Amino acid sequence: MRIIVSILLFVAILGTSKASLAFEANEQDPFAFFGSSNKEPDPFDLPQIVAVENKKFNPYRDITVQLGILPLDAFYKALSFGISYTQSYTSFIGWEIVNAHIATANDTNLKQELLDKSSLRPAGLLDSVKYYITSQVVYTPIYSKNLLFNRDVVYGEWSFVGGLGMVGYQSGETALMFGGGLESRFFSSNSLSYKFDGRLYYQTAPSKSSDLLLMLNLGLSFEVGNKSQTGRSL
Repeated sequence: MRIIVSILLFVAILGTSKASLAFEANEQDPFAFFGSSNKEPDPFDLPQIVAVENKKFNPYRDITVQLGILPLDAFYKALSFGISYTQSYTSFIGWEIVNAHIATANDTNLKQELLDKSSLRPAGLLDSVKYYITSQVVYTPIYSKNLLFNRDVVYGEWSFVGGLGMVGYQSGETALMFGGGLESRFFSSNSLSYKFDGRLYYQTAPSKSSDLLLMLNLGLSFEVGNKSQTGRSL
């Protein structure tokens, strides 16, 4: 009888020791010892990826008709009309082979005051952009799925562009320019999408009122490619 009591007492002490160690190891989450947990999720924990969707829209070749403004120069503001052609090689890399714009400048009051009050006509200072042509590399790391007005799902993508171009002025002077910007794109269907972009270029012509040219554009893009793009992953 004494042997049985001693064995039971030993088992009870051993079980109490293990329970104590388990609670110490999980002192911030004591319910884990019983197979459940009431621990609140840490907002700084990395999210767990459950699934990655394939891209629904994968442009291959597209032509974009654009309307833009050049708002940066103090002596004029210009409205531009243009067209671009872009080819995509992967989900991330593309080439805007050509982007050509014709600009119509409207003089600001500052330019008119300068002309009215001074007989001097600084060469190049009052010159305005007449046209520009660029070629850009397009890098698209972000593909998005958005809910519009809690009703419609809109797919989009965000791209960085950068490259070289040429700008022509009303005086007939031309100059090299280089720069880049950010472009957003939202898809209406497989064949139609909308583009919004802002680009900043440094132009190399001397004696102009600004060395920087800022272009803000709104575009309507038409898909003209016929290559199957299904199966590309985000």
